Amino acid sequence: MYYTYVLQSLKNSSLYIGYSADLKKRFESHNKGLNKATKPFIPYKLIHYEAFLNRVDAKRREVYLKSGWGLKSIHKLLEKYLKTCSGRVLLNKRLIRLTSRKIGFSDIIGYG
Repeated sequence: MYYTYVLQSLKNSSLYIGYSADLKKRFESHNKGLNKATKPFIPYKLIHYEAFLNRVDAKRREVYLKSGWGLKSIHKLLEKYLKTCSGRVLLNKRLIRLTSRKIGFSDIIGYG
């Protein structure tokens, strides 16, 4: 089984998207600071995951979720949860303010 997952930093509410064959082990490695990309923002909590039978499918989902349309999907899928957070999340080092409006392309690339 392969997993695509979304983690949220308890330090600054940033989101991290990844995939792994061993979700539990990967989650623990993120929280132990063994991943260079996530180490500065530990601890993390797992806020979403999806299971796949094929590694390629899990990787494709990860790539999609990191794209502009994927960001919209995450916002829509986790809208209620994310609104209960501080009202904002960081994704790929860009601050995205969560409001009732839909996220547009300008929000994703940093204009507007």
